[in-house]
Amino acid sequence: MIIQTGEAAKILEVTSELAKLETFHEVSNRSSQRKEKRTNITQ
Repeated sequence: MIIQTGEAAKILEVTSELAKLETFHEVSNRSSQRKEKRTNITQ
């Protein structure tokens, strides 16, 4: 049982790290899209 709970905790840590990475990518994508819109307006 102890091993199983430890494995579950590791899995939760990995999934939370992946979620952080995904949200970071989403934010960076949005900021890059805004930059593209600005350049389109100036052109």
